[in-house]
Amino acid sequence: MNSLPHSARSVQGLPYANPIRMFADRVARHPDAAALRHKQGGAWRTLTWRELDVRGQQLAVGLHDWAQLSRNERVAVVANNSLGWVLVDLALARSGAVSVPIEPHARGDELADALERCQCALIVVGSLVEFRRVHALLERGRMGTVRGIVLLDLIDDAVSSWPASSVPVTGLAQLQRRGEEAATAAFMQLEARTEALRPEDLFTIIHTPKTSAQASKGVALSQGNIVYETWALRNVIAVDSSDEQLLVLPLCHAFGRHLLWAAFASGAVTAVMDPRTPLLDNLVEIGPTFFGAAPVVYEAIRRRVLRDVEDSGRVRAKTFAWCLQIGQEVSGFRQRGELVPGVLAVKQAAADRLVLTEIRRQFGGRLRFLVSGAAPARREVLEFFHAVGLLILEGYGLTETSGAVSVNRPDRYRLGSVGPALPGCEVRIAEDGEVLVRGKNVMLGYVGASGEIEPTVDARGWLHTGDLGAVEHGFLRIVGRKAEAITLATGRTVHPEPIEQALGEHADVAYALVCGAGRPYLTALVVLDRAALESLAKRHGLADLPAAQLCTHPRVRERVGDWVHHVNRSLPAPDRIAAFAILPRDLGTAVGELTPTQRPRRHVVYRNWKDTIDALYARQRVPNPAGDGNATGHR
Repeated sequence: MNSLPHSARSVQGLPYANPIRMFADRVARHPDAAALRHKQGGAWRTLTWRELDVRGQQLAVGLHDWAQLSRNERVAVVANNSLGWVLVDLALARSGAVSVPIEPHARGDELADALERCQCALIVVGSLVEFRRVHALLERGRMGTVRGIVLLDLIDDAVSSWPASSVPVTGLAQLQRRGEEAATAAFMQLEARTEALRPEDLFTIIHTPKTSAQASKGVALSQGNIVYETWALRNVIAVDSSDEQLLVLPLCHAFGRHLLWAAFASGAVTAVMDPRTPLLDNLVEIGPTFFGAAPVVYEAIRRRVLRDVEDSGRVRAKTFAWCLQIGQEVSGFRQRGELVPGVLAVKQAAADRLVLTEIRRQFGGRLRFLVSGAAPARREVLEFFHAVGLLILEGYGLTETSGAVSVNRPDRYRLGSVGPALPGCEVRIAEDGEVLVRGKNVMLGYVGASGEIEPTVDARGWLHTGDLGAVEHGFLRIVGRKAEAITLATGRTVHPEPIEQALGEHADVAYALVCGAGRPYLTALVVLDRAALESLAKRHGLADLPAAQLCTHPRVRERVGDWVHHVNRSLPAPDRIAAFAILPRDLGTAVGELTPTQRPRRHVVYRNWKDTIDALYARQRVPNPAGDGNATGHR
């Protein structure tokens, strides 16, 4: 068993007993500084730390007055990111209630299971869509513990216009007014409840993303878990009140929630992304100094840049290729911690003037670094951004570890790794390659069927993550998931993630999923990037064809087949893709094929495309034992 170097820095005596005390300290030190931005009526509005705190306290008092919300009662939040979501989070933290964020697009049975398991007293919904879904469950007699619904609509609070409900319904605006009109004694009682919160008390229950056939689990995180995570991040990445993040990730996900509270700790401004506006437009409007996202976001941006270059003409494409090559050479020196030679530095300045600065301006022009998590990032994507002059700090963590376990630092990074461990967090690799974690970021446990918390660490306090990893030069590298290993009919076990990452390195490929459990050979489902497909169609005079027909066109299948052949040449013969199918549509969140962070749910994709997968094996094509690397496409 090997392990990551463990920081000797003590985590005893963390500065705050609970996250809201940490937030209150930030408010006291910089009450009139900008804290949060959100878009309203087409314009960005700013709240100071004092304004954010006051509104959070008023909402907490209003909730208690309306629903008699008590400490430790659980409140579900079924909504997309918004100012209202943040205010509810602060209000629940103030009152000692437990927030239970749930993915807004969760299927009806998944939503009901989560709400019943957590025995929620209130449900906060973001729109009429979520209200109707929750209301339907209530009308069927599900969720008997629910005694009220809150609508997260700050503009239209005309609750009377919404459908009738068997439980009381109110809006955020009404609760806010209740708080504004409350007596001083109510705020004194609120402060007493906040002061009573201890590190071991429950703070939130976040559900794990359902990426396998295994049911989603409710992860119980303590007040101390959140305080530790924010403390540890501040110790390894220098962020302060001069910084601003664009909040891209959903707050129902541990990564997004972690970024919000880390900003509260550091004093950085948080701009809540406007979901009606494309990401790059948000970046230009806000000009953040950093933001966090899942790898799929960075992959999509890279594909867009490469597609724009390909469509810009030969001269522009050749100029870009030269500039990117210079950037890659500079990246190599920086990764090794070496000075960039003088001649190369001159070329770098020219590359910046010609192309690279223009690309960085698409991100607002102020970025210091980017953060990637929630899924493995492809090495090629990391190197592309670094060559452009944008450092992606890849990290690793789970919902069960309150967010991060390890992360690269701006001054200490290794592309392709997920960085050194956070201070005070222990990481070991078991004999079978599984990553084990121990520390103050490890959850209280999973929420059981009747709402109780069930500890899940082993006798020595180690959390068994289910991930496979390796330690190289003090940096952790994630290899794959134990549960996602594919056992072929031949008995050979294959980890699909490295193959899928290699297939996904092509600019046209949005997703690739390897199949083959119990089968004689491996196959792959390929999803093409829609914009790249449209660009390809225009270049070959196929623009009139619908996307589904384009995916089966010989030119498209040949292009994908050439890439699969290229990937196969680097793989052992038994691990090669013998056949592939190009799916005629994108993977969808609404049909359960993607998590909130756009990670494929393997079991759902396999189920939805079972006939397509079966067809890849219909002819029982046996891969060439000589290992020629060829793969057949499927219409």
